Amino acid sequence: MTFPHAILRNLQPNWNSYGAPAIDERCIQKAFELWRQLSGEWQVVPCSDGGVQLEQHRDGLDVEVRVSAACAQETAVARPCNCADSSAGACPVHG
Repeated sequence: MTFPHAILRNLQPNWNSYGAPAIDERCIQKAFELWRQLSGEWQVVPCSDGGVQLEQHRDGLDVEVRVSAACAQETAVARPCNCADSSAGACPVHG
């Protein structure tokens, strides 16, 4: 998997039809630096504040690392998967 630099840079203001700004270049660069250091496959998602979020969903956990445009810093969150069957051991959606 490659990091989607061009896709993030090409998102124009209002890309989500709710008035989101274009993605901040500082956030793209910081997210890329973090992405290179993380192991496993991470989804790269634009955020409505102009930031970038890295996500990984596996082993019953949702892990999100967000680079916020407001302060150009990252926040990490890990929480149990909310899938209906995740308590049985294998999440049918996330694996």
